[in-house]
Amino acid sequence: MFSRRDLEALAARRAPGSLSMFLPTHPRGPEQLQDRPRFGNLLDEAEAALAEHGLDKRAVSRTLFPARSLSGDDLFWRHQGEGLAVWASDGFFQCQRLALPVEELVVVGDRFCLRPILPLLQPDRAFHLLALSRNKVRLYEGCGTSLRELDLLDIPGSLNEALGYDYQEKSLQFHGGGGAVTFHGQGRGVDDRKQELGRFFRLVDDGVRRLLEGSHAPVLLAAVDYEAAIYRDVSRLPSLVPELLSGNPDEADPDDLHARALEVLSPRFERERRKALERFRNLAHEDRASSQLAEVVEAGRIGRIDTLFASPRTTSWGRPLERGLDIHAHRQAGDEDLVDLAVSLALGTGASVFDLREQEIPEASEVAAVFRY
Repeated sequence: MFSRRDLEALAARRAPGSLSMFLPTHPRGPEQLQDRPRFGNLLDEAEAALAEHGLDKRAVSRTLFPARSLSGDDLFWRHQGEGLAVWASDGFFQCQRLALPVEELVVVGDRFCLRPILPLLQPDRAFHLLALSRNKVRLYEGCGTSLRELDLLDIPGSLNEALGYDYQEKSLQFHGGGGAVTFHGQGRGVDDRKQELGRFFRLVDDGVRRLLEGSHAPVLLAAVDYEAAIYRDVSRLPSLVPELLSGNPDEADPDDLHARALEVLSPRFERERRKALERFRNLAHEDRASSQLAEVVEAGRIGRIDTLFASPRTTSWGRPLERGLDIHAHRQAGDEDLVDLAVSLALGTGASVFDLREQEIPEASEVAAVFRY
C-alpha cells in the first residue's frame, strides 16, 4: 500500500542527486509493449541529468541500478497501472504503480518530486472492498493508489467451506441469533437456498466486523445484485456504503476492481474536497488564506499551512530567499520547483493536500492555501 505516511517519508528525505521519474503506462493493450522501451529512454535522460547535477559515474550507476534492473523484469511490465513513479538516490530506491496517468518527467534535485501525484493525495480516500459471492470471499484494503488483499483469518472463503464449519462453535459469532446455525446442503427450494446464503453471509459479515473493528473507512460491496440484496438484509456492518460494485467479482482482476471502486466512490471522496474549497473561499479575503506562491511557501516553512491546493502540472522555478522567493521565467542553475516545495513542506507538517484543478480557484494559478493561524 502507498499511504500518506509513505508520502511524508519521501517528502522528508534530503540527498544530493535525488531522482524522480514519472512514466504513463498501460494496464493492457498493444500500447503496453511501448512502456518498457520508453522507460529505458527515461533512464538515459536520468543518467544525463544526474551527471549534470554533479554526481560521479559510480554514484550515478548506484542510483540507477535498481531501476535498470526493472527493465529486464518481464513479469513487472505485464502488470502495470495507469502510471509509474520511481524515486531513487544513492542507497535508496522506491517504485510505485499509480492509479492515474502522469506525464513523462525526470527531475533531479536535493529532494524528491511529488507534484505529479497530487491527485492521489486527497484525504479520506481509504476504503475497504468486500468481493462477495457464494463461491469466493475476498476482503481488500484500498486507497488512491492500490488495493491489497487482507487475510480472512477465520472468515469462511466460500459457502462450501462454510458447510465444513462446526456451527455449534461458530454460532456465538452471530450475537443474538438464538441457537446453533444450520446449513441445509443441496437440492432444496429457492427459499431454502436464500436462507442458506443469508446464514453464510451473516457469518461473513460478523467476521468482517471483527476484522475491521475501529476502522471508519467506507466498505464497498462487490457482488451480483441478487446476492448483494441478501447480504445487505443480514449485514450489521456500520461502515457499509449504499454504493455497489455490481457484477460477479470472482474472476475480476484486482486492478480492475480498484479502478471501478475509485470510480464508484469518487463522489463520496469529493465531499471533503468541496468542504476545503468552500473554506478557502470564505477565508480568501482574510489573513487565514492566500493564493500567492511566496506567501504559501513562507507559511509552509513555519508549519502554518492547514490545507494546500497545488497544481500537479504547473512548475514555477526559483529559489527561496531569507524572505520571499526569487522566481525565474526559466530554470536556472540551482533552481528548484517551488510548487513542489510547497507540497513537500505541507506534507511534512501534516497539512491536507489537494490537487488544484483548472479554474477551481480562478485567482490561484499555482497554489492556494488555508492557514492554521
